[in-house]
Amino acid sequence: TQVRDRWLEILAEPLPERAVLLSNDRNEIMPMWYYQYVENRRPDLLGLFPLITPDPAYAHISGVLDQALLSGRPVYFIKPMAGLSLKANLVPEGTLYRATSLPAAPTYEHRQQLSSQSDSEAITLLGYDLSPDTAQPGEQIEISLYWQVDQHLAIDYTSYVHLINPDGTGLTQSDHQPGGDFYPSSAWVVGETLRDSHQLSLPPNIPAGEYVLRVGMYYQPEPGVIQALGDGLEMGTVVVTTAVDQEGLLQ
Repeated sequence: TQVRDRWLEILAEPLPERAVLLSNDRNEIMPMWYYQYVENRRPDLLGLFPLITPDPAYAHISGVLDQALLSGRPVYFIKPMAGLSLKANLVPEGTLYRATSLPAAPTYEHRQQLSSQSDSEAITLLGYDLSPDTAQPGEQIEISLYWQVDQHLAIDYTSYVHLINPDGTGLTQSDHQPGGDFYPSSAWVVGETLRDSHQLSLPPNIPAGEYVLRVGMYYQPEPGVIQALGDGLEMGTVVVTTAVDQEGLLQ
């Protein structure tokens, strides 16, 4: 069967001793126990999934991931779970995905908070990574936002990063639902810090200059209707140079 073949594939991987294997689905982990207890294959491995114990820390796959990383053991997802890159670095290794702890969030001089009109939902932008901060037309910029959850978010929000002209018009943007299906914002835990990664592609005809980055969150209950979580935040700038500018810097 496909399940048997998949587990034979997993158990053939050169996994380090005492590795922890994760899934959000109990039925995807249970076949491993057969191979461990009946065939004595890799009894050192530990399989975890939500609700494996009554402990509230294991209620959601995000908490299971936290506990696995705290154990100090090597941690792997047995399938792609890209949304959990909010909480860990995820790198393909063979047919699995190695999870490691995120680095500490960078320090941001002016922390800024987004909150709902009723103040019942709130999240703070702690800082961001921007690479590169000087780019040329047509290049891609990598942006990681570090959010701290201050109050429970009741809705699955979309986050955005917009590059803005001096006149306030948008040049390019990235909008997505952070956490995807596996860890949407309504499941986020108060107090945790999450890394929300975006990519911006600069237009090939963008003039040289300095442009503002604006970030925020919103919910779209139906086409044409936008509910913003507070006002957007201006978090920094991107300098765009041309090839001529670069040549001048080298002289």
